[in-house]
Amino acid sequence: MTESSKYVFESQDTVSRDELAELFETLAQRIRSGSVTLVTQQVDVQLPDALKLKLQVEHSVKRSDTRRELELEMGWDVHDDGTPVAQQSPKRGFTIP
Repeated sequence: MTESSKYVFESQDTVSRDELAELFETLAQRIRSGSVTLVTQQVDVQLPDALKLKLQVEHSVKRSDTRRELELEMGWDVHDDGTPVAQQSPKRGFTIP
């Protein structure tokens, strides 16, 4: 099989902390239900019971500014039709107290 990747959905915006918290709360509800619909481009994403999770905090210093980024990435394998492949629950690498 040839390796390739493409964005099925991409969005970038500037939001307040409260708006971000509301987005995460809504996303948490949808993750619990097992399905997330992204309305802008009407993309339906079916989620498996276990997901791979990556959390990364980056601190970068450039000539013009200093910046921090917090990235939360969720991933899972899918069949050719887009349905999730069942995975075992991964070990948890971090907690949020």
